[in-house]
Amino acid sequence: MQRLAGLFAVVPASGLLSISFFVLFAIRRTDSRPLKAFGYVVCTFLWIAASLVLGSGAYHIAKGTPMMCSMMKKMKMEQKMHGPVEEKGPVKKDYGMKHGARQ
Repeated sequence: MQRLAGLFAVVPASGLLSISFFVLFAIRRTDSRPLKAFGYVVCTFLWIAASLVLGSGAYHIAKGTPMMCSMMKKMKMEQKMHGPVEEKGPVKKDYGMKHGARQ
């Protein structure tokens, strides 16, 4: 079942391709050459993004491990290399007063 999670990449890819369809439809209705060129560039980027989304989904189906597991393994490896991350609290300022001095 985990391997089939890559099939959910179809949803954003189909959204991107449907947006590109409407951009191409708008390009056909306009007469301005710069606007047509811009529309073709936008469609090209949308198609590239859709192919990347579908490609990553296919990769995760073929690899067999879900994305979150591989990301968690990567984070654990980084923690082993660098040690745990320490959170720093607010810095207290001394303002030149000695310990035990009256205020």
